[in-house]
Amino acid sequence: MTFLSCDSIIQHFLFLQQVIKELDNDYFEFLTEPQILQEKILIIDDLELDTVFKLLTKLEAEIKQDYNYTISQKKKDDLSKNYLSLCKRFRERIIQQTT
Repeated sequence: MTFLSCDSIIQHFLFLQQVIKELDNDYFEFLTEPQILQEKILIIDDLELDTVFKLLTKLEAEIKQDYNYTISQKKKDDLSKNYLSLCKRFRERIIQQTT
């Protein structure tokens, strides 16, 4: 599923969380009430973890997109300058270690 914004990811999580909380106990055949509650908590925990990964992925994509745009436009903002400097120092350090 593709999300256009972080807000849509959060809204999706909140919607699914509510659906799981309101899920009829008949859906969990052969489980006792405490077991059903525990199962719902586990499902929501997994959903929360999935949501965090989606948010991080969205954030990473936006940073990459902004970075690529900055590079393609040859913009020289402070963040780009610092990043390029950091990459250059890292490459120099790797070269020194290999020689």
